[in-house]
Amino acid sequence: NAVQMPLKNIVDMSDIQREALFTEKVFIQVNDEYNGDLSSARAVKRQHILPLARSHMEGNDWGKRLRKGSRVYAIYPKTISFYCATVIDCSTYCRNQDDVIVVEFDGDEDESGTTPQRHIPARFVTLVPREFETNKRRRKSTSDAARRRSSKLVTATAPSTAPPTMHAADNMLADMSDMLYDPPTGSKYVSYPI
Repeated sequence: NAVQMPLKNIVDMSDIQREALFTEKVFIQVNDEYNGDLSSARAVKRQHILPLARSHMEGNDWGKRLRKGSRVYAIYPKTISFYCATVIDCSTYCRNQDDVIVVEFDGDEDESGTTPQRHIPARFVTLVPREFETNKRRRKSTSDAARRRSSKLVTATAPSTAPPTMHAADNMLADMSDMLYDPPTGSKYVSYPI
């Protein structure tokens, strides 16, 4: 569903224009809402567009590239938001279904300070690009449990069911996550070169 541009127009562009066309920005728009009109599309820097697998088979292939300790963005269970996580296990293979990637989300500690391991379908996990801050190191916890552990205080609090917190740099990706994936239909955004 890419915007059609005659080859002659591309050939007639200067090198700088061609470089900008293919590297700087893309337009994104929901597949379900695509009607050929770009008025509802958003221009986004290309480095902020992360790929998702288009099928469980492609997701399974991508999952085979992951290693224990890899930094990833994964959809937090029962949400449509991506959060930073670390791969714990990626060796659960399922025939004709999504393979399972076991991750620990940053800042997802419970009241006792333990981080639960979450099972995420492989097609909803993507590597964090090397240049992103969240790929450099695991985030320090901002949970009450971590603060209690560090201060050696034990107090009773209601268990938290909220998803983990995010880096400010990742907020744009999280804001776009509702556009990237629609659980009932599995539709994704399509990118359109400028």
